[in-house]
Amino acid sequence: MRHRLLFCLAVSLTLGCQLPTGKTALKGGKPKPKASAAIKVEAKDGRLPLAEARRVVDPTDLTAKTKFAVAALVGKAKLISDHGGGIISNNGGTLISDKGGSLIGNNSAGIIGQNGAGVVGQNGASYAVLQTGGRQESLLADAEIELLDAAGRVLVGKDGKPLGGVTDKDGGFKLEAALPDENLVLRIRLHPSLSATGAGGQLFATLPRERRSGELDLDTASSIGTRYVLDQFVKGEQKVFDRLPASEAEALDREIEAARGLLGDRKPSYKPADLVAVAEELRGKDKTVGQRLETIKAILLAGQADLGTGLPATRVALALPTGVVGDRLGNLFVAEVAAFRIRKIGPDGLISVFAGTGARDGSGGIQGQTLEAVSGMAIGPDGFLYVTQTLTNQIRKIAPDGTMSSVLDLVGGAAGGLKYPGAIAVAPDGTIYVGEVPNTGGHDGRLLAIKDGVLTDISPVVDIGDSRPAWPGVGLGADGTLYAAQYKGNGAVYRRRPGAAWEKLAAVPGLNSLSRLWVEADGAVIVSAAREHKVVRVAADGSLTTVAGTGEQGLEGDGGPATKARVGQPAGLWRSPAGELHIADADGLVRKITTDGTIMAIAGTTGLIEGDALGLSVNGPSGLAIDREGKLLFSESGGSTIKRLDGRNIALVAGAGAGYDGDGGPATSARFANPAGIAFAPDGSLWVIDALNRAIRKIDPAGTVTTVVRDGGKALNKSPGPYPVGLAPMFEPFFCTVSPKGLLYWTDAKAHQVFRLREDGTAEVVIGKYDKPGDPATDKPASECEMHTPLMVLFDARGDLLVLATGNSRVLRIAQGEPASRVETIVGLTPEKFFGSYFGAATSPDPAAEEGKPAVDAMLLGASAMCLDPAGNLYIAELGTAKLATFGEASLGGTVLPAEIIQSLPQVSTRVRRVSPDGTIRTIAGDGTRVLNDPASDNILMYPLNMVVDREGRLIIADSALNQIKMLPKGSF
Repeated sequence: MRHRLLFCLAVSLTLGCQLPTGKTALKGGKPKPKASAAIKVEAKDGRLPLAEARRVVDPTDLTAKTKFAVAALVGKAKLISDHGGGIISNNGGTLISDKGGSLIGNNSAGIIGQNGAGVVGQNGASYAVLQTGGRQESLLADAEIELLDAAGRVLVGKDGKPLGGVTDKDGGFKLEAALPDENLVLRIRLHPSLSATGAGGQLFATLPRERRSGELDLDTASSIGTRYVLDQFVKGEQKVFDRLPASEAEALDREIEAARGLLGDRKPSYKPADLVAVAEELRGKDKTVGQRLETIKAILLAGQADLGTGLPATRVALALPTGVVGDRLGNLFVAEVAAFRIRKIGPDGLISVFAGTGARDGSGGIQGQTLEAVSGMAIGPDGFLYVTQTLTNQIRKIAPDGTMSSVLDLVGGAAGGLKYPGAIAVAPDGTIYVGEVPNTGGHDGRLLAIKDGVLTDISPVVDIGDSRPAWPGVGLGADGTLYAAQYKGNGAVYRRRPGAAWEKLAAVPGLNSLSRLWVEADGAVIVSAAREHKVVRVAADGSLTTVAGTGEQGLEGDGGPATKARVGQPAGLWRSPAGELHIADADGLVRKITTDGTIMAIAGTTGLIEGDALGLSVNGPSGLAIDREGKLLFSESGGSTIKRLDGRNIALVAGAGAGYDGDGGPATSARFANPAGIAFAPDGSLWVIDALNRAIRKIDPAGTVTTVVRDGGKALNKSPGPYPVGLAPMFEPFFCTVSPKGLLYWTDAKAHQVFRLREDGTAEVVIGKYDKPGDPATDKPASECEMHTPLMVLFDARGDLLVLATGNSRVLRIAQGEPASRVETIVGLTPEKFFGSYFGAATSPDPAAEEGKPAVDAMLLGASAMCLDPAGNLYIAELGTAKLATFGEASLGGTVLPAEIIQSLPQVSTRVRRVSPDGTIRTIAGDGTRVLNDPASDNILMYPLNMVVDREGRLIIADSALNQIKMLPKGSF
C-alpha cells in the first residue's frame, strides 16, 4: 500500500543555491610564524598531512554548489582541570596544579601561584591560569585556530592561506567570514611541551551549521566529544556530520565535562585517538554520557547511513525495486522507482548508489543528474546503461562513471513524442525499442523503434476489445527477433522475426499484469506477472511453464525450489552469463534462481534482521509510536514487521514475514502484510493496522497477538454502521490513534472514511461516505459529510479529533471525535478559496508569503502526515507540487484539476510546517529551511508518511521512500 501512495503523492524539488554578500576574510590577528613552524602534525589518525589536506573555500566563485553563511563567532580556548595526572590538575604532579610539585601551583614551589594571575610563555604561546568556581582553567593565549571540515581538511581561502585566527591574551577569539553552510570543526594544535607524553595534541570543538553567532569554547570536553563523533560516527562524511544539530553537540560537551572526574589519576593525551578512547571510557562509566552518544548515533546513522553504501546488499532495504540488469564486469544495477535512484551491486555483493540523488531538480532530471521514476533498463552496445523515465517521458543513458545524458526527451504522446515509456531494449546497431504503458485513458500504448532521434510506431495489431494496449515488456533475441508483452484486456506475448510480420506467440491465460520480459537463447521468453505473483516461461512453441511463484503473494522460500517459493510483485528480469535468472521484486527484494532451480535473495531485506542500526536499514517505515519507556516503535510496510529503536539497537517486536497467521501466539512468530499505523492502548497493548490483510490486530503487553477487527466484506461497505462485533468495512485501512477515552480510531484512505471501535466491540463511521470523495461541508454533522483521502487522525489536548484530509488539502477538527459534531477546518484553504487565491491572481503566488500567516489561509500541497507536541504545536508534512504535473491531472476536494492549472502551481518541494497554538503557520524543515533540505545527499525529505514528537522533544519522521527514520532534536527546528 505504501507503494501506491508513493506513486500518487507529490515529491520534492532540488533546492537552488544562494551566495551571500558580506565579508570574506577572517579576523582575529596574524598568526605567529614561530608557533606555526614549531608544530609538526602527522597523519596518525588516518587523515592526510595538513599540507596536503586542504579545501579551498571561495564564496565569490559563482560555480560553487555550496551555500555560504556569514559567521561571527566569539569564544575562548582553554584547558580545564582533569582531576590529576594531566597538564592541568587539582591533584598534583602536573604542569599546573593546586597541590604542589608543579610549575604553576597554589600550595608550594610554583613559579606562578594561584593568586598570581600571571602569564607564562613557552615557544611563542602563552597560558593564563584562572580559578573559576573551584575549577582551575588555563586560557590559551596567542594560540592559532583553524577551521576544518568533516574530512579533516583545513579550509583555506582562494589565496591558499588557512581560514582562522589567533587567540588574545585572555584566550578569546573572534572569527568572521562567509563559511560553507555545513558543520565545521574549530581546532587548536597544542605544543609538544604541554603534553605529559611530549607528543603534543589538538583541541577541537564542533561549529554546527545552524550556529553562526554566540560563544563557543574550545575546551577538553568539547575536544573529547568532537573527536569521538568524527571518528566513530562521521568517518569523514560531511553529509553525515551535517545532521548533528548544535543542541546535541553542546549537550554532549556538558555530559562529558560533568563526568570527567570519573577518569581518576591518569596522564591525559590530546591526540585524536586518545580522545576517542577517553570518550569510550566515560561512556562505560557514566550513563548520561552513554545515552547522549547513543542519541547522537541514532540521529546520524539510524535508518540506513549513507543509504547503505558499502554494506552487503542483503542488509539494505530497497524502495520499490522494479528493474534489474547486469554488465560485462559482473556489476548488477537495480532501479529503485520510489527513491529516484539506481543502485549498483558489485561482484563482492556490496551495494552503492550508482545514479540519481534521491531527489528531483524540478525538470524531471533534464537539468542535472537526478532521476524520476526509472522503469526500463538495458545495457547498450556502447556499455552505457539506457533507462526510461515513465512519468517524465524520457530516455536517458548513464556512463559507467554514473554521468547521465539525455537520449530522447519528446513529450506529447500520440503527437510524436513519448507517452509513459516503460520497457527498453537496445539493438547492436543502436536502435532503441521502447514499449509505452499509459496509465490514463485516451491514449493507446505503442511499440516504438527509435533510431537517430526518429520515432517509428511498429505496434502490432491486437484484439483486446475496449481496452487500450500497453506494452510493459520488450526484448531482442540473438537472431534479431523482437518480442513484446501486452497486458491490457488479455495478457499475450508477440514476436516479429527479421523481415516477417508480427505474430502472437502465446496468450497467457489468467496473467493480465505482465510486467517485464526476458528473451532466452533458445527463443523462449520469460515474463513476470506482478499482480498474479508469478514468473512464467513461454516456450518457442507457445507452451507455458511456471518458473517461480505459487500465485500467493510473499517473499518466502529462499533456499528451495523457485516454483514452490512465494514472490511478491515480480517485475524486471535478467539472466546472467552464468545462467542465473535475476528477478526484481517490487515488494523489496532482488532474487536469483540458480541453474538448478533454487531461489535466493541477493539484495534487499525481508524485514527479519535486527541488531546494530549502523549495519542495518529499515524497510518502508510507516507507523510510529512511543512506548512507556520512551522508546520508538515503527512499522515496516516493506518488511511486514514492527521494530523498536533503542539507541542504536533495532529489535524485532512483531512480524515473521508477509502473510496472515499467528493469532493467539507470540507476535514475533506472527505474519502481517504491510503493517501501517500503530498506536498504544491505555493498558500498554499495541494496536496494529494490518493493511493488506484488511484487519486490525492487537499485541498485548505479554507479546501475544490477536485479530480484533476484520473486513466484513462488500455487504457492509455502504452501511453507516454500527457494524457487528469484530467486523467492519475495510477497503484500505491506513493509520490509527487512540482517543482520551481509550477508543481506537482509524482511517480508510481509499474508502474516504474514518472509523472508530466502540467499547462494545462494534465499529461505526465517524466521517466520510464509502467511495464518495468529496468536500466536507461545515454545516453538517461529521457522519453526513463526504471527504477525500483521510490519511491520519489524532487527538489534541482538548480531546478533539483532527483529521488530515489529503485530498481536501485540509486538516479538519471534529469535537470530541463524535460523529454528531460539526466539522471545522483549522488548516488549509477550501477549494473555493484555493481557486480564488491561486488562480484569480495574474501571477502564481509565492509560497513563502504564507509564512507567519493564519493556517486556514495556507495551501497544503500533498499533505502526508501530521503530529502534535506537548505545547500544542501541530506539525504537517507536505510532499509538494513537483510531481503533480507529470500525472497530467490531479484532484483537489474531488475536483479534477487540468494539466494547465497544475503546471501553474508554485513549485514546492517536500517540507514540514508547524502550526502554532495561535493558528499561524511556518515552514521548519525541508524546502526553504536549514534542515533536511540538501538535495545533493540523503539529508532531505522525500516521502514522509508519519511523524511523532517523543519525550525528549525530538521530531521523528518516517521517510518511506528513503527507508530512513530521521530525528530532529529539540531546538534544531
